[in-house]
Amino acid sequence: MTCLLDNHLLIDPVTALIPDRSEEHHELRRRIRAPIFEQIRKQVLEGATILMTACLAGDNGRDAAFLSEHFDIVRGTDIPIIWVNADCDPTILEQRLESPERCQGSRAKLTDVRVLRDLLREHHLIEPTQSADRSIRLVVKQLDVNGPVDLSASHLIRYSPRQTSLLPWENDLSSGDQMTICRPMHTLMQETDCV
Repeated sequence: MTCLLDNHLLIDPVTALIPDRSEEHHELRRRIRAPIFEQIRKQVLEGATILMTACLAGDNGRDAAFLSEHFDIVRGTDIPIIWVNADCDPTILEQRLESPERCQGSRAKLTDVRVLRDLLREHHLIEPTQSADRSIRLVVKQLDVNGPVDLSASHLIRYSPRQTSLLPWENDLSSGDQMTICRPMHTLMQETDCV
């Protein structure tokens, strides 16, 4: 089984109840995540591949704790977590933020380019290698997402149920080669455009 869990599936219900980003808002998100992450761990241990999105700042204690929650899914197992930073040119990112599809969508996504510019200037993405310990099998890669989404997705994953171990990632993810992600594993894709 392969499952995609978009971060907004967990964020949007909380935002509907508590629209500000207060401590109460973040605590409710954490409480909602706990049983979901517990179920994800069970499914991963049974051989499922779980793809998750997140956007975590390197200079934020709350985001560091959230990263640790992701690591807890596979902590103490031989299941790898593959962390993919999706890199996008700021100009393209701004165009995507202002797209009619995003602006008219039902999700609570960022659409203000000025806020995006402030976020990009004031923050940087978290470095998962600085938080991982020896009980985590961590692979970190970069993915160029300047092109069409379907092209980026084809570079990210090509699932092969015949494989039972982690494939070597010797090819550059932005080189045009298709990459295969094998089960069992837990994958977290950190998006720069999910803010």
